[in-house]
Amino acid sequence: MKTLRLAILTAFILLPSLVLAGNCDNPTNDFDGVYCLTKNYLAVDTRLNETYGELISFLTDDQKRQLNKEQIQWMKERNATCSIDHEGRFFIDLNLATQSTLSRLSYLNKELQRFKKSGDVSLSASSDTSKPLDPPLLNLPRPYKVSTFSAMYFNGTDHVSSEMVTHPSINYENDVFCKIPASSFEAVWEANIDAQEACRLPISFASTTHGMAAFFLDDVSIPNGLDSNGSLSIPLETGAHRLRIEYKNHGYRANFNAAVVNYPGASSKGDLQVFFEKALSNSARSVHISGETTTDYNNNVHVYLPDEGPVFLVLESQTSINWTFYNQSDVRVSGVLICCDSGASTVTGIREDTPVYHVEAIDRSVYQGMLPEAFDYEYKEKNMLRADFSY
Repeated sequence: MKTLRLAILTAFILLPSLVLAGNCDNPTNDFDGVYCLTKNYLAVDTRLNETYGELISFLTDDQKRQLNKEQIQWMKERNATCSIDHEGRFFIDLNLATQSTLSRLSYLNKELQRFKKSGDVSLSASSDTSKPLDPPLLNLPRPYKVSTFSAMYFNGTDHVSSEMVTHPSINYENDVFCKIPASSFEAVWEANIDAQEACRLPISFASTTHGMAAFFLDDVSIPNGLDSNGSLSIPLETGAHRLRIEYKNHGYRANFNAAVVNYPGASSKGDLQVFFEKALSNSARSVHISGETTTDYNNNVHVYLPDEGPVFLVLESQTSINWTFYNQSDVRVSGVLICCDSGASTVTGIREDTPVYHVEAIDRSVYQGMLPEAFDYEYKEKNMLRADFSY
């Protein structure tokens, strides 16, 4: 490690005066590799500074202050992401530093060209500099709002208990929930839907215990065809609506989850590759949480995020989980992959513009080969995920 740091330091000190420091088309040793990576990074950084200087010369005082604020914030995020401030790690992340700088350069170039063309830029005092450097491409607009659900639980036809919940869900064995035998458990969940415009309401649902689910919009039955598992796309007119979900369980275990959300899936390995490249290039840490199911009655798993980021999350389970993240330090989550569940998991507690991919049945080798060899944190349990944990 000392040799590596020395090589990096030497490359930075001697770079301006070196005429022949190695063959960058085909580096043959560590010094050549460090020299070429450093040379490439500094060239991109120089172009960034030149473009920044040209752009700022056209701006008003308020725009200059805003651009300077954004630039400082970006530099902090880049340095943290690429470990520039951490001794001995700069060589490892030189490529990442170059990619991040190129991304920022592309943004400034677009602003500069927009100014030259129209005489104005998109910078404003209200700009949110905490957003990811690259706008996520995987989010879908949600022109509807869903209230919390009122839940009513029955032992057969006998009403036993009621509560308010965030998701229509149940998960237990025997009669440990409200003393209702799982074999005779029934539930009704209802929520208000406010559609800001005509749209479609996506619903994914899954019962690993082969229970029967029925759906109603404004008291009109919505055929689902599959009963236990599947997805719906319900047309909504602008205005207020009432969604009702009825569920009847069979067997000694009850497991059901419904998600009123539509996370994009990967149609090909190439789609996953693009997603990983974007998410991991903006991440300082990667986290893999894996388990079969959860101990929680409502399929909830609460995860407390670390104090430092950004982080990339891989969430793997066999049943659908309602993942809730507590982000007390407001660290940025650069991407989330939900994998291998029964099709109706949800993610809350992160920014709405965070890119999320959902992959149901997939050979783990397809995506694992794209991830770092070692996760910064890996949590695995063969059976039950604890309802609360942190890392």
